[in-house]
Amino acid sequence: MMDEFTERESFAIQSAIVINELQQMIEKTKKLEMQLIQEASPQVIFNEFYKPLPETQGQQPPRKKMRVSE
Repeated sequence: MMDEFTERESFAIQSAIVINELQQMIEKTKKLEMQLIQEASPQVIFNEFYKPLPETQGQQPPRKKMRVSE
């Protein structure tokens, strides 16, 4: 039959559908993330996005060396 898709065409169509669904999910996730950020208090945002890396937790930030002018 002329109407039947080949296995490759069928796979391409299914892949396009999955990609489209994933793109829609990504957009929804971005919208929800922006909504949560807008609703969150500044302290919550700071705590979430500016966490120290585990390997540097508890350490003091490096101090800038002062240059002595002569």
